[in-house]
Amino acid sequence: MAVNTIGNKAVDSTLVTGNTTVTAAADDTILISDTSDSGNLKKALISTITDTIIANPGNNRVLTDTDTGGSINAEANLTFDGTTLVVANNIKIADGANIGSASDADAIAIAADGDVTLTQDLIVGGNLTINGTTTTVNSTTTTVDDPIFTVGGDSAPGSDDNKDRGIEFRWHNGSAAKVGFFGFDDSTGKFTFVPDATNSSEVFSGTKGDIDVNDISANAGTFGSNVGVTGNVTASGSFIIGSADMNEADLEKLDGITNGTAAANKALVLGASKEISTITTATITNLSTTTLTGGAITSSNFAGVTTLLIKNNAGSTLKTIRSPSS
Repeated sequence: MAVNTIGNKAVDSTLVTGNTTVTAAADDTILISDTSDSGNLKKALISTITDTIIANPGNNRVLTDTDTGGSINAEANLTFDGTTLVVANNIKIADGANIGSASDADAIAIAADGDVTLTQDLIVGGNLTINGTTTTVNSTTTTVDDPIFTVGGDSAPGSDDNKDRGIEFRWHNGSAAKVGFFGFDDSTGKFTFVPDATNSSEVFSGTKGDIDVNDISANAGTFGSNVGVTGNVTASGSFIIGSADMNEADLEKLDGITNGTAAANKALVLGASKEISTITTATITNLSTTTLTGGAITSSNFAGVTTLLIKNNAGSTLKTIRSPSS
């Protein structure tokens, strides 16, 4: 049997005295029993013992059991400085487990199928990118600070995908559920509104609906159906109907006219008795009696006329007739 001695004294209860607690330093030594040398006591540095017991030692590393007797590993990827826990790689939470706080134990709930539910408010300080097939927002009110919505992709398309761009909305007319569309029709290159639409792979079809607006301002436009206006129509160009083109000067000739009364630079409209008054000079070119009712001109045909010029096709005056008062 090995005898453990220090100097010439055996190690027993009379040698080890006192119970003062000390803090061991790396260069302190302790006595250990060396099983490879019949259990004889030997002194060893504290640092060599910790290096033997703890693998990969390092500052603030969390110790883990390696499932090997007497072996402890200091994890380089898992550190804790008393305030912050740092995990260099992945964190794995078991299905059906929760991540919470003192006030909400299941603020982040992980279901058995791996789906994650957040029961508290979520604030994202950076950019948010959602990769998936469908994004559903069930909130009552949605507010977006950005004044511009971009649809059709996060980058410019490289070719025409022949899909429409706009807003699809759901509504009910009291009898049946409907799907409506308001947006850009790719096939026509125009904006359109279809209240009862059919969506075929993002291409909408259906009868175009009515739009109720206060004012419309346009540089040019073509209406394929009737246009009803209850207020004024203001235009800076011409009104074109078929081959007729009427500008402002043409319309001025119709503005403010009185039936049966002649006025300078105004169109003439016969009165109820087919008369025209206030004409001071009338010119008749290439007049034949066959164009007159009864083959005669009566004073009622030219009420108010003071001078009557009769001209031929060449514009030469054949006859001038003046009233006695002129």
